[in-house]
Amino acid sequence: MNVPIKGAVGVVTHRIGLHRHGSRIPWTTEDSARLRVIGNAIGNFLERKRVEEVLRESEERFRDLANTVPAVLWVCDGEGKQVFCNRYALTVAGQSQEQLAGHGWWELVHADDRERVAATFVAAIRAQSSFSVEFRIRRADQEYRWMLNTAVPRSAGGAYLGHVGIGLDVTDLKRGYEQHLATQHLESLGVLAAGVAHDFNNLLGAIIVRSESARAGLLPGSSVAEDVEQIRLTALRASEIVSQMMTFAGRESAPSTPIDLSALVGEMLDLVKVSISKTAVFKTDLAADLPTIQANPPEIRQWS
Repeated sequence: MNVPIKGAVGVVTHRIGLHRHGSRIPWTTEDSARLRVIGNAIGNFLERKRVEEVLRESEERFRDLANTVPAVLWVCDGEGKQVFCNRYALTVAGQSQEQLAGHGWWELVHADDRERVAATFVAAIRAQSSFSVEFRIRRADQEYRWMLNTAVPRSAGGAYLGHVGIGLDVTDLKRGYEQHLATQHLESLGVLAAGVAHDFNNLLGAIIVRSESARAGLLPGSSVAEDVEQIRLTALRASEIVSQMMTFAGRESAPSTPIDLSALVGEMLDLVKVSISKTAVFKTDLAADLPTIQANPPEIRQWS
């Protein structure tokens, strides 16, 4: 029997009222049906209110939890439009929930990263699959920070509702990793420099020994003897450069010794004269009896 709820309530209320005033109106089957309708309606109403209350409490718990997470937490619908982000996200962006809703957050993504992020985001929505993407986002202080966004699809009753994701600031982690790579690179260069320096030092040692042996058999003051002497001095200077390479590689320490700058410059001029035209004339005015300085000779020669 289909009895309108409002009509059932009116009839039953009227009959109850008549009974209260002493009228004897028999209770019919229709009255019982109307009473059942009222009971069912009240039961459905109370159940709906209970469900609404449970949902409201559940939503409040979710928001309270989301707003305590020290990371960007967001929710989007099945079309990829953002419908919620937590308090941390609002603080990072320096914007309101309304400003970030829909695709408002898109303006914060670095222009160089947007195409890559869009491709990842759209593909995940179409496939209703999880995704992870790293990109730069502009904070409220206008500084760009690297964010790692990871999201999973959400559903109810088998129906896809969108994605829920979390964004973590990984800027400091990336910088630390880059510094670690730079350190490893320097260490590798140090090992390479040490190996090259060792082999080169062996070759220089042979040149110095042979030049000293050749000089011993030549007439002192002859042009050939001077040339051999310049070969020996050049090899000695090269060995100092090798020593610097070893210092860079961390295999040796750079020693400091008393140095006469005028004498050191004079030695450098002798080497320069060999490599330039014979028609060039050097004029020097080097002070005599300068006080010595404490330094590393190869480094001083390199600056010269």
